[in-house]
Order: sequence, then C-alpha cells, then structure tokens
Amino acid sequence: MRIGDTVRRSRGPWSDSVASYLLHLERVGFRESPRFLGVDEQGRDTLEFVPGDVPSQPVVEAWAATAGVLCAISMLLKRLHLASASFVAPADACWFGDDLTVELPAELPPAPPPEIVSHFDVTPQNVVFRAGEPVALIDFDLTRPGTRLQDVINTAMWWVPLFPPEDRDPAMAGR
Repeated sequence: MRIGDTVRRSRGPWSDSVASYLLHLERVGFRESPRFLGVDEQGRDTLEFVPGDVPSQPVVEAWAATAGVLCAISMLLKRLHLASASFVAPADACWFGDDLTVELPAELPPAPPPEIVSHFDVTPQNVVFRAGEPVALIDFDLTRPGTRLQDVINTAMWWVPLFPPEDRDPAMAGR
C-alpha cells in the first residue's frame, strides 16, 4: 500500500533478512532498489516509493518488451549481482521458501552452493521504468541465496522469448 512517498508491506518471516539485504544495497551504492525505512506503528515494513512506470499484468505493454529493454534488464541484474557479492547474511537469516522441502529425483546433480543473495523475481511487474528505460527493481520478497546463473535463468523466463510464440506474452510474441 502506498502512503505518500512510502510503500507499506506486511511482514513475513523473511522480512528482517530482506531488510538487511536492502540496507546493504544502500550502503554499497546500489540505487536501483527501494530504501528500507523501518517498521511502522502497525508492524508493516516501510519502504521508499520508487516513482516511474511498471508494466501491467497479465499482459505486458509492447514498450517493455523490446530488445533494448532486455539488454538494459541484463545490465541492471549485473549491477545487482555486483552489489550483492559483498553481502553477508545474518546468522539467523530466514528467506522466502526456507520452509519448503522439495524431493528431487536422485539422478539429478545436487544444486550448486549459493554464491550470492539476489532478487529472484525480476518480472516485468517488479521493474520500474522511466522514459522507457528500466531504472529500479522492486518487490524483494523472494530474495534468497542462490547463484548468479539461477537468477539469470529466472529473469530470462520473463524477459527472453523462450516459449513458442503462441505461449508468449502477447507483447513478446513477435520476438
């Protein structure tokens, strides 16, 4: 919920860990994410509102589905990964999905060890644009440890036309 120049969000078990991550990003000069401002009197996270345009859902506008935007998103993700490299999670860190257990087939290789903590939800609805250029990432609730490659693959699922044209978002059907 937006209140003035802030956004208020319900807290989850991972909120303190995400807050420490956002504070780290601010300390290292990553300006492409909202600032964590604290917890309000109603127990909600208070974040800086990042002004700009956010693509609609479920159908993304054509201006957000160009090759130029894809390149800019990749550079934004690279800057995030560079800023994340020096983050040391609190010893008691809790992340979204920590409570889930997934049984993978034995023939699959084990998951690689985490390299960084990153966004893991760079969808069109979580990117703020100004003048047609992506300028910030928002909604860090799914932030968690992983690898750069896992984050790139997750991002590509939303921004790269990997699916057959008939299964793509209409804005990406012609790419």
